[in-house]
Amino acid sequence: MKKTALTLFLFTFIFSVPLFSYTNEYDPIPWPLEGYRPNYFMLGIPNSKLSLSMKIEIIKDRNFYFAYTQLMWWSLWEESNPFYELNYNPEFFYRFKFSEGGNHWLDVGLLDHESNGRELGPDSRSWNRFYLRYTGSTDTVDRSHKVFWSVKTWYPYLCGPTNTDILWYRGLCELEVTFTNTLDNFFYRNDFTIRIFPGGPSHMDFLRGGQEITFRANSIFTKPFLFIWIIQFYHGYCENLLDYNREETELRIGLSF
Repeated sequence: MKKTALTLFLFTFIFSVPLFSYTNEYDPIPWPLEGYRPNYFMLGIPNSKLSLSMKIEIIKDRNFYFAYTQLMWWSLWEESNPFYELNYNPEFFYRFKFSEGGNHWLDVGLLDHESNGRELGPDSRSWNRFYLRYTGSTDTVDRSHKVFWSVKTWYPYLCGPTNTDILWYRGLCELEVTFTNTLDNFFYRNDFTIRIFPGGPSHMDFLRGGQEITFRANSIFTKPFLFIWIIQFYHGYCENLLDYNREETELRIGLSF
């Protein structure tokens, strides 16, 4: 419980600094953190889900990054409101940009560590990966919307003793496609993301593994606010490390930033 409280305090402090610092457009705060994966809080049953993610260029103008993502599953409906599972994901990667200011690049992951931070035992989970991830974008026919897509493949090493078969459920690659502002007649800002990864004995069976669909949007009435609404559907394995080998179906709704 102390570890959980400390983790939440550190993230709250990091993300709150810009809000409480005196600044204006003539003297902006030097704030090097950048967005990485979506940040959100979603209510669900039995567990709600939180995501905090950022990246930082650790060698200025050299495209070498450190990124950190933390996923948390929170049993809000239980009497003591405990955190059910926390997954920590630090990584280092180098980015090759193929167009200046564009949306085409190749990330080379030198270290991608994922674990649940538990002491060695039946509930401890961890693994490490090298990876390649290509990201690109395409305009739609009328050029009014964009489609972003990425393909990630990895080579795992140093899997924890309690999850040596994780590739059966997580596979060797991941595909993600995001459609932006496809419903701009109804929402001020919106995006629709499909993420899938294979599994099975071959590690490449897309009928196994996991499928995630996420929709984020805000209306003209919530346009002034920082947050947007998010709905996420998940089916398959490996949503969290603790239950990586258990098939689950989850639907959650909440706020994204």
